Formats: sequence, structure tokens, C-alpha cells
Amino acid sequence: MKTLITLLKSKTTWLALVVALATWNCGGGGGGSSTPATTYTYTCPADSSVQTSTVSQADAQSRCSNIVATVATPTYSNTSEEYTAFNLLNAERSRCGFGKLAQNTTLDLAAQKHADYLLLNNSFTHTETNGSAGFYGINAWDRWSAAGYAWSTGSEGYTGFTGTSSMTGNGNYTIRTLLAIPYHSAEMLRNYRDVGIAIRNNTLAGAVSSGTRQVLEYAYTTAQGDQHQNGTATLIYPCSGTTGVYTSNTGEAPTPVPGRNLATSPLGHAITIKAYPGNTLAITSATLVTTVGGVAVTLRTPITQANDPYGTTYLGTHEGYILPDAPLATNTSYTATVNGTSNGVPFTLTSVFTTGGI
Repeated sequence: MKTLITLLKSKTTWLALVVALATWNCGGGGGGSSTPATTYTYTCPADSSVQTSTVSQADAQSRCSNIVATVATPTYSNTSEEYTAFNLLNAERSRCGFGKLAQNTTLDLAAQKHADYLLLNNSFTHTETNGSAGFYGINAWDRWSAAGYAWSTGSEGYTGFTGTSSMTGNGNYTIRTLLAIPYHSAEMLRNYRDVGIAIRNNTLAGAVSSGTRQVLEYAYTTAQGDQHQNGTATLIYPCSGTTGVYTSNTGEAPTPVPGRNLATSPLGHAITIKAYPGNTLAITSATLVTTVGGVAVTLRTPITQANDPYGTTYLGTHEGYILPDAPLATNTSYTATVNGTSNGVPFTLTSVFTTGGI
């Protein structure tokens, strides 16, 4: 039997980043002073958007977009599943305004070491046990450091198949699957700059039990800093023009609907919303209809950090998602409309996307 398992590792480093950014965007308080806060403005030369801050002129300027438009050609073999995964991930991120990720060979190494560990120990976990076969580091950040990556913030996601050694199609399937499920989608679309990818099977790892593991490491270094859209932009995925969208979510750890068996009662593809990092996102309403005929899709209550069942563990204050309560139809165009606020400023997002055959 071929079984897909997807898991997400949330790290305190990401949560600390959210707190720091939120602090930068807060004004002072207390003391009984009635002096109004100074508002600093800066017009971004690239897109003419006007950014404001009550902190400093430099803070206003920092809110200009620094999205990465081009990266070096990856060194993965162009027939490899890693090559497929890398190009698909960057195509989806770039089209929707999240910016491209650069291949990082030290993160590749960390991903490969953890994939092999999972295969050698026939396990599904983000943590490794010292003394076990293939041990490279207890946590993802230990493995990044062991590989030589000077990380500031990062995250790790993986999928795994049991009962097969075939890796054919796993690059495409892994990226499409992870983008379909809300917590992994939020992770994959964050403001990282580097990525490491490993798609391995038991033969490559020297393991006995048949299986594959697909590990992705996302991060940026202190020297790099993050990449982000401008401070007034709110992004959506799938965005207009996206095709090949998977129709359903049949399982995720953590589960987006505690108590619901997604294997027998699946959800539809997540619609991910991202405000500027550190802003507070609120989603006030959302609709999803077939583009032809306007047939409405039943949606669950939109989720942001404020009402997420896991509290602050997996979503930043600027992140949220909307889930169809049942799988979408194959090869069908949908129109999503989302209304909300980012730091109290209203936005409306509209996206026309098309599902694939899965």
C-alpha cells in the first residue's frame, strides 16, 4: 500500500520573528502624554507605494518590497525530482508575489540527512534520536548548523510514502500536496530566501523497508534578512492564473479540523492569505464560486492566529486561511473573493484559479 503522510515542524524562531516584527510596528503607550505620534512616510521607488511608520523613517523605508525575482539555476540534475520540486515551488511563489527561493546546498545536505534518517528508522518525525541510524542532529536547526548553514529563521516540512521505492512524480506531487493543506501552505509561502530539497528512497538511504521521504528546508541567514511584499500588500494563494491546483486535503499533521477524519471526510484545497509580516490580519468574509455558473462552494470559518485551534503555534499574526468544506471538482475554474483588514486597513482580494485532475 502507498500511503502519504505530511507533517509540519513549527519552530520558536519563527514565532520570535513574528513577535519582533509586531513590536516594531507598535507605537509607544502609557505615561498620560497627549502628544500625537509622529508618522513617517516613504515612497518606494520600485512601485510608488507609500509606506508609513510611527517608529522611524528607516522603518517606513524597510516596508518597501524586496521580493526576489530571479535566482541562480539550481545544480540538481534536470531529470531529478528535486529539480521538478524546486522549479514548481518557485513558479507558484513567484506568480503570486511571494518571491523565489534560492537553492542552498547546505540546506540540501540537511534535508538529505534527515530524509535518510527517516528511511533508515522507518519513521515520520522532525526530531532525531542520538545513537539511531543516520543521526545528524536532534532538531531541524541542529541539522542546519551541522551542515554549515548560518540560519536566523527557518522551517522544515516533509512528506513520506510507505510501501513503494518509486520516486517518479514525487517532486510535483509533494509541492502540490503541501500547497493544498493550510499549515504547510503557510510555511511554504513565508518570507524565506533559501531552500534545500531532498527526495530519497530506501535504496539511496541504504534502508530495508520500502518507502520514500521528501524533505524541504526553508530559511534565511542573519546577513540576508527576509524577503517580503510591501507593507500595504496582502497576498493570496492560489492567485489568479494558477492552474493544476489539487482538489482536496485528505490529511495533515497538525490537522486543520481537530476531530475530523480527513481520510474519510476530506476538505478542499486551502486558500492562503498573507499580509505584511508582523501586521495583524483579519478575514471578515470569503466566497468561492465556480467561475462558470457561479455555483457557491461551502466554506468553513476563516482561520487566522486569533481563532486558530493551535493558538500561536503554527500561524503568524499576518497569516490566515480559508478551507472549502469538501473537495473541489477536477479541471474546474473557481473565483475566490476575500475581504479583510491588515492592521485595520481594509482589503479585497479576488483570484481566478483552475484545478487539475487530482
